[in-house]
Amino acid sequence: MAIGVVEKQEHLNLAFNHFNYFHIPSAFGVNFDLTGNLPKVNWSSSSSLKMLNLVSSSFSGELPDSIGYLKPLNSLNLTSCQILQLTLLDLSENNLDGKIPNFSGLHNLQTLHLHNNSLNGTLPSCDVVELRTFTNLKNLDYLDLSYNSLSVSTINNINNTLPKLRSFYMTFCKIKEFPDFFKALENVEQLDVSNNEIHEKIPKWNLEILDLRSNLIQGQLPVPPLSGNIPMMFGMGNQLEILNLNGNQFEGPVTRSLTNCRQLQVLDLGNNKINDTFPYWLRSLPELRVLVLRSNKFHGPIDNSKPNLSFPKFRIVDLSHNKFTGHLSGRYFKHFKAMRNKTMPNEKYLSFGSYYQASIAVTMKGSYISLTGIFTLFITIDLSSNKFNGDIPNVIRRLNSLIVLNLSHNSLTGFIPFSLGDLTEFESLDLSSNQLIGKIPNQLKSLTFLEVFNLSCNHLDGPIPQGEQFDTFVNDS
Repeated sequence: MAIGVVEKQEHLNLAFNHFNYFHIPSAFGVNFDLTGNLPKVNWSSSSSLKMLNLVSSSFSGELPDSIGYLKPLNSLNLTSCQILQLTLLDLSENNLDGKIPNFSGLHNLQTLHLHNNSLNGTLPSCDVVELRTFTNLKNLDYLDLSYNSLSVSTINNINNTLPKLRSFYMTFCKIKEFPDFFKALENVEQLDVSNNEIHEKIPKWNLEILDLRSNLIQGQLPVPPLSGNIPMMFGMGNQLEILNLNGNQFEGPVTRSLTNCRQLQVLDLGNNKINDTFPYWLRSLPELRVLVLRSNKFHGPIDNSKPNLSFPKFRIVDLSHNKFTGHLSGRYFKHFKAMRNKTMPNEKYLSFGSYYQASIAVTMKGSYISLTGIFTLFITIDLSSNKFNGDIPNVIRRLNSLIVLNLSHNSLTGFIPFSLGDLTEFESLDLSSNQLIGKIPNQLKSLTFLEVFNLSCNHLDGPIPQGEQFDTFVNDS
């Protein structure tokens, strides 16, 4: 069958057909053959097509990625098209609004992206038909509903129809509790419900990723948000790799059951109200790479009398804005082996699952910034705004992969070690607001990557070195 040339075609209705062969010419801005499986279509970005109706046709397979080039398209109807083998559906970053569409007929669907839209309403709806949107998706493994305006409701007796969901992402949705159907899941491995208003008990799951960042109270809630002692007890043999509780109101000490988390790589407890001494027992975690304790009520010395106080895989350490005290011992840094290795890693970012990107916030080059994805080459130590004293340890010179060092706002004394000039990867060095004396070492001029250098509010004297990298700094350094 052939179609003549049509200019500026906006509607194409091919519903209720069973074509064995059909060619849509390029006059539509669309050029493909309708023969069995949906083909890999080369959609034209200049197409004026607004409506494509393929209701009750005999297609199978996956929707072509290039359908996204049909920018004017505002209506796509594939009802009863028998796309039974569809395993991945990505409708993210569009302007979809209204209720979550009913995907219950896509029985083989494994991955569903609906993030960054304008979907609203209740999840799941009390309406039985709408409830089947998810509960009938028996093979659904990954669901991302982040950046929408959804709420949750209580539904009982739905356990027998739950999907086999392992990865659930629902960030920036303003939800105040976990969806009931989700609390009953047994196989969930990755949970990211950060930047919401959750204020209920955390279900007991054997998770690999738990991200509860920034579930702060917004307005007046009858129940407080995530607060009190950290309630989770981590049993033996758990598979937790990431625990991010940053930006809540947790108090009390750090739970020692974390010693059971032998796979833990990222622990972020920053910006809470945790009152504890330094959890030196974390040294027993062999995979720990990132430790963030900033802006809490940690206090006292980091006890260097403990044997084997070593964290060989540390890449990011942030203990800033606490009340740690005592001499800044070189022993703290002696065993940071990963910071002494300039070998290019195999992966650009620390990898956790197929889609999850660990996000942390750090002070970098004088600004507090959020990092989406942890760059494997980003090596940083931030001990600022504490009460450390004593000299800057010379052993720091061995950390030759270090990019950021922030020791500002302490009570450090003595001279600036000229050996810091050996740290050629430095991009940011902040030693301000201490009690350092003496001259600025000339060796620091050779740090060609150094962009931010702050020595203000000390007791330094003598001439400021001239030339090389020092010529790039502004006066407020």
